[in-house]
Amino acid sequence: MIANVGLLAAFAFFYSLISARLSSTVLTGPMIFVLFGLLAGNWGLGLFEFNINAHSVRTFADWTLALVLFTDAATANRSALVHKIRIPERMLFIGMPLVMLLGTAVGWLLFDHLPIWEIAIVACCLAATDAALGAECLHDEAVPNYLRTGLNVESGLNDGLAVPVLLVLIELAVALPDSSMSGTDVMVILLREIGLGVVVGVAVSMVGVFLMQQAKRFNWVDADWKQIPVVALAMCSFAFAQELEGSGYIAAFCGGLMFRQLTKRFSHGMIEGATEVGETLSLVVWVFFGAVMLDIMMPVMHWTVLVYALLSLTVVRSLSIILSLAWSGETLAGKTYLGWFGPRGLASLVFVEIVSNAGVPHTDFIAGVVFTTVLMSVFLHGLSTHPMSRWLAQLDQESKRRRNGADDKQAKT
Repeated sequence: MIANVGLLAAFAFFYSLISARLSSTVLTGPMIFVLFGLLAGNWGLGLFEFNINAHSVRTFADWTLALVLFTDAATANRSALVHKIRIPERMLFIGMPLVMLLGTAVGWLLFDHLPIWEIAIVACCLAATDAALGAECLHDEAVPNYLRTGLNVESGLNDGLAVPVLLVLIELAVALPDSSMSGTDVMVILLREIGLGVVVGVAVSMVGVFLMQQAKRFNWVDADWKQIPVVALAMCSFAFAQELEGSGYIAAFCGGLMFRQLTKRFSHGMIEGATEVGETLSLVVWVFFGAVMLDIMMPVMHWTVLVYALLSLTVVRSLSIILSLAWSGETLAGKTYLGWFGPRGLASLVFVEIVSNAGVPHTDFIAGVVFTTVLMSVFLHGLSTHPMSRWLAQLDQESKRRRNGADDKQAKT
């Protein structure tokens, strides 16, 4: 165990030495750490001495995702969000259901051995996105701010919104043909997951910030501990909501939004450390993912799995988002950009473990499809981040030049 920690630490150290150089290339942190996990895992050199499995990935991914959601929300550009709130609204409440429906339809055509509810589970697992896989585009100032904020908000909330849908689908898949689940039961699950998530996240941040303000007032907080409360509040939001059978992911994101709202004047320097912790934990998850992915993917590998994964990342996501933004006033380039940057990552891995623990039939196949899609996403979205951002920035500049030219002509006339 000690040797494994040392191995991870050594690799992280050497990665940090060249991180700035790598940031100017098409290679991303998740890509490199997945490859390291593959090289060091059982399918490579077998350097890991402890047993890494899907449960290990889920345990790390759960807490990492909670921290990432909290810090993403706490650093979201509120003014850009308010100005263009309809974009994430449409993507969440029109686009995400379309992703699930279209993903189910594609799965029905390709996976004739799976019952319809299990196909819907696959689509639901892959409806949630992970903006961290495209973190470069979220921080690229060449991309319009409202698009980056829209992607951040969508990614922050769609994980939590997908959980109650996933639980309903699991109930239907496990209970059929004797299922007695009514529409009321479905609504109770949805309202409990979403409602408790929002309430717990907001309440934890409100209480936490109040206590922080009182401690700051009496100068009780040591400078060395200034960044710890953010990590602690993120974990508390997630854990308390999960314990009450609400959505921990919604709680973490809503908690982050409330934290941002309540700490505008004194949050400087508090969030950066928590963000770095989240990024570090994310890279550890990708090492574990790389170590176990072939064990899960190879037993179910088939051309239909590869086709489904590719369609899920391209046609299913892009078409759904473009349709959801119809008549929104957004340009086709903006819609295409938002449609493409829906990477699948931590949330999808967590959902697979939820499905596995529920005893859903064909869990191994479902996991194989999801892991294949996530692996494709790590590389396709990682490699395309810089080219797509440059393309969008170029179109945005050309559009501004045309508008300025039109204004000049109008002024002359």
